Amino acid sequence: MKIRVAIADDHPEIRSALKLVLNQDRLISFQFEAINGKDLLLQLTNTPVDLVLLDIRMPEMDGMETLKILRRVFPEVKVIMFSSSTEDNIVEQAKSLGASSFLAKSESFKLIETIHEVFNNEV
Repeated sequence: MKIRVAIADDHPEIRSALKLVLNQDRLISFQFEAINGKDLLLQLTNTPVDLVLLDIRMPEMDGMETLKILRRVFPEVKVIMFSSSTEDNIVEQAKSLGASSFLAKSESFKLIETIHEVFNNEV
């Protein structure tokens, strides 16, 4: 079974880079990209996923607000918060809201490994 993954990030170049990385793993099936939390939630109603890579800072609906709604409406979806900000309070807030994991954009080389660990409940 492939891991169905969606990306929510407001930077097109980040989304493109992430898609390239995701498409290199035969066990991952990239489903869609969203430009913010509102867009993500809308697309999730039509396209189910197993895991979301969710940026924290986005216009219209940021990652933290999106995470709150995801936990309530799509509790089965695993969420990796993916951000350039690694301040302790942000990481703790993401965990307290139900994020499965947190990955700094500077550690994107760990992305595939983290996706597999989260999907297999190893994090």
